[in-house]
Amino acid sequence: MKEIKKALTFDDVLLKPHYSEVLPKETEVNVVLSNKFEMNIPVFSAGMDTVTEIDMAFNMALNGGVGVIHKNLSISKQANMVKQIKHIKNGLFWSIMAFESTNKIETIKTKIFDEYLDDCIFVTVNGNIVNIVSVEDLENKKINFDSNLESLPRNKLVLAKDSNSLEEILAMMEENNVNYVPIISESSNGLVAVAKKKWLVPYLEAKNQLLDTKGKLKVLGAVGVAEDSLERAKMLIAAGADGIVIDSAHGHSKKVIDLIKDIKRNFPKIFLIAGNVVTKEGVNDLHKAGADVIKVGVGPGSICTTRIVSGVGVPQFSAILECAEAAKKLNISIIADGGIKTSGDITKALAAGANAIMLGGLLAGSDESPSNKVVRDDKIYKQYRGMGSIAAMKAGSSDRYGQEGIKKLVAEGVEGLVPYTGPVKDTLFNLIGGLRSGMGYLGAKTIEKLQENAEFIEQSFNGLKESSPHSIINLNQKFSK
Repeated sequence: MKEIKKALTFDDVLLKPHYSEVLPKETEVNVVLSNKFEMNIPVFSAGMDTVTEIDMAFNMALNGGVGVIHKNLSISKQANMVKQIKHIKNGLFWSIMAFESTNKIETIKTKIFDEYLDDCIFVTVNGNIVNIVSVEDLENKKINFDSNLESLPRNKLVLAKDSNSLEEILAMMEENNVNYVPIISESSNGLVAVAKKKWLVPYLEAKNQLLDTKGKLKVLGAVGVAEDSLERAKMLIAAGADGIVIDSAHGHSKKVIDLIKDIKRNFPKIFLIAGNVVTKEGVNDLHKAGADVIKVGVGPGSICTTRIVSGVGVPQFSAILECAEAAKKLNISIIADGGIKTSGDITKALAAGANAIMLGGLLAGSDESPSNKVVRDDKIYKQYRGMGSIAAMKAGSSDRYGQEGIKKLVAEGVEGLVPYTGPVKDTLFNLIGGLRSGMGYLGAKTIEKLQENAEFIEQSFNGLKESSPHSIINLNQKFSK
């Protein structure tokens, strides 16, 4: 038998502190993943159907990270989520849906709200705005869908000019208790944009937006290895996606390598992330095929059962070390995907050689995740499931686990609940705050310096116990069981 190597995960190690002249507030957490892609914070939200859709992707970019919109959607819906984010610029939504009042409600509901995912339209008479209709208006069961738009009750209309500041527009919204304000061009008197409160408020609060060269928020889209993956990638790129993420449980495989080559052959300039792998051979082969960045992790996620079901995987810390060594020789970046439970794990993952991290469970409890809230024992939770769960595979992710077209599926993930955590900006603030703290302890002003200064030690089980609150009755809710 070959020598059995020891492999470690985050709880098995600690970083030794160094002499430091760097305060946490002085650290720089921006990263350059390639000459095609930079980030203000090294955090992706995972392409999972209970983590990232339009709200999460929008708010991730507002806070300096990037959202990966999941693929358990029709191609048109996924592409239109990307398109919606790309239509937001300078806090305003530059995609106008206006229809004459004679249009049938049923037609509007089907074509606009279901297919194009917009959440408001303007009703016009001879080109003049007379009403604004929201999703909530059309979800009213008392509406006669066979009637025309002119039959709907008139909502309050407040108009702003393109010369008004965003602060002035928000003040109009709050004063008049409206969620949408049409923006009229002062020069042409035509409708040019719409202010939406759900986009405008976080935009005004954001101080670290991640923008493309045109001043629009960055967003990525996920594809699998299904028959329609190349077509999906094509539609996402056409919609304006800043990159494509090939998402597979076993990235070091012929299907993934072939898809990388196909995408790069058709779209040579696109930023392409591929994974997941846990070996240096995997990094080398995916890069050789054309991947710009490699995603690392097989089975470390809190909702993943791949290691239990298949007996395969590598503990995440050791996987990062091996893959980072290979990536450094190739001068490329890796993303640590899975297994991160705390901000300290983020520091360890980056110090071990990852250039960024991808989060699922830590973001799934936020307001912006697309899952439902659940109340249990007087506490609020949100639903969270692995893409290898039976429900998620039936919804479209079976190809991720090599089970596309199979009627009887074998689960490699579970469904569960995570505590409700509020706005994702608060979660990101705390996570990045912990990273900055760790960098301060190591005297590292940048992530590159963090990796250079990193000195890991292995800790015992009792050391892990000592690392957590102990010997007290803990009054801090987030640490209590």
